[in-house]
Amino acid sequence: QKAFDYLKKLFQNHQIKKTYLALVMGRLMPKAGEIKSPIGLKGGTTRRTARLGRVKLIKDAITRWQTLRYLTYENRDFTLVEVMPVTGRTHQIRVHLASLNHPILGDKVYGRSKLKDQISKRLGLERQFLHAESVEFTTARGQRIKISADVPADLGGVLNLLLPAPEDRG
Repeated sequence: QKAFDYLKKLFQNHQIKKTYLALVMGRLMPKAGEIKSPIGLKGGTTRRTARLGRVKLIKDAITRWQTLRYLTYENRDFTLVEVMPVTGRTHQIRVHLASLNHPILGDKVYGRSKLKDQISKRLGLERQFLHAESVEFTTARGQRIKISADVPADLGGVLNLLLPAPEDRG
């Protein structure tokens, strides 16, 4: 119980660094940034949104990103991005990236488009390209711990099908 309470407090105080890997549609610019946009629940649905017209349960949300590289496939641009949510709202990363018009490839709920769905299918992507890469925190004894997970084979396979953007080729 002590460990649970300690970790819960770390999450509540934003003292756990979570890092995700996402492949998004288009060329995300600038190469690094922060989204400070509240997220609310759309009335009558379970979908979240950063557009706060008729929504309820609005909560502040902050997401930081860093571009890792630009890629292409079938003359379309994609961005491989490292994403660090500061807050931990449901679907936060997906909602925030879609709100920038750079939805996650394979996401069937946020940033829906026929083109995104068609490309996902041609790449053999059967889920959203969002990977929980690492979590980092300080233990109650003061030791810094980082737990990492390799990119799953299916997502790695998708990356192998994409080419570096022309300016990134060397």
